[in-house]
Amino acid sequence: TTPGESLALQPGEMVQVKRLDEIVSTLDKRGKNRGLHFSPDMIPLCGKQLRVRRRADNLVAEGTGEMRHLKNTVILEDATCNSATFAFGGCTRDDLLYWREIWLRRIGGAERANSTTQPA
Repeated sequence: TTPGESLALQPGEMVQVKRLDEIVSTLDKRGKNRGLHFSPDMIPLCGKQLRVRRRADNLVAEGTGEMRHLKNTVILEDATCNSATFAFGGCTRDDLLYWREIWLRRIGGAERANSTTQPA
């Protein structure tokens, strides 16, 4: 089990992506936090300030069509797969990246009262 954190982020809020070493400390040996992979595409965004585009509470898994329910996950504006880390052109669809709230830090305003950290 990996740690989780709920910031209850909402669309329009500004966040800072944590440093890579902070994020790595939340991952298991497969590079996942609670089943969600931290991909190489996300590394260049570490330390950057971005705006929350929307919450990601559900997604349909490509290939299986299975509906997956996510917790404490958001999509950030201007944070898509840019294929820079993949050989042969890789991700050409400009896919969205999914961000666990534990990988982010709210900026511009006080922390919400309902922010909680879940133990490992």
